[in-house]
Amino acid sequence: MQTDPPPLIPMEHAAASSVPFAFLPFFLSLCSAFYIATIMSLVCIKHRVLEFNLE
Repeated sequence: MQTDPPPLIPMEHAAASSVPFAFLPFFLSLCSAFYIATIMSLVCIKHRVLEFNLE
């Protein structure tokens, strides 16, 4: 008679597979923060270079 595997294994697998989804909002917010900071710094540098060239 074949016994079914304990239900612990699929539950652990489901928990392990849902870990990236738990970190996804944090990862997206981190990426967007870096993206915005990079764009803002580039805009500021460009603005300063233009001001320097105008003087």
